[in-house]
Amino acid sequence: MVYKKQELFESELKLLKGRERHPYLHYFIKYPKNDDLILDLGCGLLANLNYIKDNGFNVMGVDISFEMLCERKSKDLPLICADGLRLPFKKNSFEGLLLVDIIEHLPKGKVDEFMEEVKRVLKESGIIFLHVPLEKSLSYRLLNKFGVIWPRNPNHLHDYNLKEIVNFIKGKGYKVLWDHKENGIVYSSQHHIKEIRSLMMISKFLGRFLQNVFTTSYTACLNIQSRSESDH
Repeated sequence: MVYKKQELFESELKLLKGRERHPYLHYFIKYPKNDDLILDLGCGLLANLNYIKDNGFNVMGVDISFEMLCERKSKDLPLICADGLRLPFKKNSFEGLLLVDIIEHLPKGKVDEFMEEVKRVLKESGIIFLHVPLEKSLSYRLLNKFGVIWPRNPNHLHDYNLKEIVNFIKGKGYKVLWDHKENGIVYSSQHHIKEIRSLMMISKFLGRFLQNVFTTSYTACLNIQSRSESDH
């Protein structure tokens, strides 16, 4: 069991070391105000947290893995090792929160409980930056089989497709301020097989009508205020 845990940690670390900050974070920073306090939940190696801080925000990082926090390069950021299901913060502590590659690490039965904890620590007008890889989609599975998309993370406990995520957001009553549906074929064409221009054009066209098949990741800025309104 100990060996398995170490193996999973090393696989997670390897994946994170190959990544820079999330490419769409600039959409998120349009919503909070400078000096607002932003929480990065599952902060990993701090690439996203450093970007947020460099853009004038106060930040706090949380990760469940103490070993991961020890791998960080930045030493001047406030960090806490804690479980996202039991966050050590008061109610309404943050104006914004990053959930980048997080909910797929939870058993599906724990996601509602987790999002209730997220709601608790966010202010009424809080903004969530959500990113979820959609490894259940047909496009992802085919591209992964041929090794032309990011590798599957063995630490994921539940894989999603676009329909599940859209229904989840709708069911929670969040308002989508901005979102992006990553077309897997287009992504791979841009990064691996640029010479097949026709494939890129066809997948862009089909992706408009078959998003649940072609979308390999979903990113969104969500307004949590609309959820509290929907409770009344």
